[in-house]
Amino acid sequence: ETIRSRDAAAAIGIISHEPHFLYSRVLLPAYIKKKIRREQIFLRTEDDFIQRGIDLLRGRTAERVDTAARRVVLADGEEIGYGKLLISAGGRVQAWTHGKAEQNIFRLQTLDDADRLSVALDTVRRPVVVGSSFIALEFIETFLLRSIAPRVLVRGPHLFDTMLDEDGASLLDEHLTQKGAELIYSDEISGLAHQGALVQIETHRGNILETDALGVGIGVARNISFLEGSGIACGRGVYTDALLETNVPGVFAGGDIAEYFDTRLQRRVMVGNWTNAMLQGRHAGLNMTGAKIPFYAVPTYSIVNLGLNITALGECDGTLESVSRMDRTTRRYERFFMRDGVLVGAFLINQFADKPFLTELIARGVVVAPYAERLNDMSFDIRAISAIMQKRI
Repeated sequence: ETIRSRDAAAAIGIISHEPHFLYSRVLLPAYIKKKIRREQIFLRTEDDFIQRGIDLLRGRTAERVDTAARRVVLADGEEIGYGKLLISAGGRVQAWTHGKAEQNIFRLQTLDDADRLSVALDTVRRPVVVGSSFIALEFIETFLLRSIAPRVLVRGPHLFDTMLDEDGASLLDEHLTQKGAELIYSDEISGLAHQGALVQIETHRGNILETDALGVGIGVARNISFLEGSGIACGRGVYTDALLETNVPGVFAGGDIAEYFDTRLQRRVMVGNWTNAMLQGRHAGLNMTGAKIPFYAVPTYSIVNLGLNITALGECDGTLESVSRMDRTTRRYERFFMRDGVLVGAFLINQFADKPFLTELIARGVVVAPYAERLNDMSFDIRAISAIMQKRI
């Protein structure tokens, strides 16, 4: 749509493996929790594409890219030429390696996943959730809203073990336990076996769990295999510069698949969330039509889950220097991450009002080390740092 707004005559086509028109994956949890109707997750209709003159090839899969001939080869053999190309193939759920129990295993990445889970929920009685991600939290809430207590299997020492320190972890653990979840830490699945309609889970620590629904939230792998032999440089994702252009002129990448050069951090980064994908799509559209604007945005992800407002900003890396503060009574928590004294990330629980000010401080690369002692104090207003910075401008 950005390309169309800048070039009324360009021929624009989209190749999508999805059989559906554009929908919001962010809204899938709300749909299965019956907070919204299914039709409310759709963002565009067929008429929207027609009116904008955009050809949408639904349910079609790109098999390889011939950059020399400037053609995309589809799985059915059809070849489609291009002048410029945006790769936004995203990711797929991590492969499951613990045996076959597909009828009992549920993911939450696509609309088809959500439809399948929505139907199954009426009969689920003994769910198990695997993972320590935001998707795992969505599974937990989905089951608890139906008064079904899930058991949660977490490989690490606690949920979000790279983002939360012990204080934050204990707050989240206490809250989820009070809501009815059973949390099992430092353990993971070693094998599965069918027991009639149930699946028996054996763990590395010798636990045996029986379940009729296994909600898996263990992350995604990037869809880059179809780029083999294309000459497009890849690492974990597709390498791009700050303009979101790859090493092949005229080929761009955006969204979860882009491993782009961050001008502030001076290194490549990958961000896997909806907001970032949307912003990069718009930015790539600008640069594909002649702009030369480096992309920068503070990665942000927020959810409201079982009464907690949880937000991750920027780099939330437990290996970085950090300061945290918490008020257990009000279930408020913040952890601030620093590199060389500069604020680079923050993890918030029930402190959403601080989000815009922290985003500003991260974006501007503000040194917050001098405030470290005050950041430990829940009564310290983070807006005071923003106000001081504004006065210095």
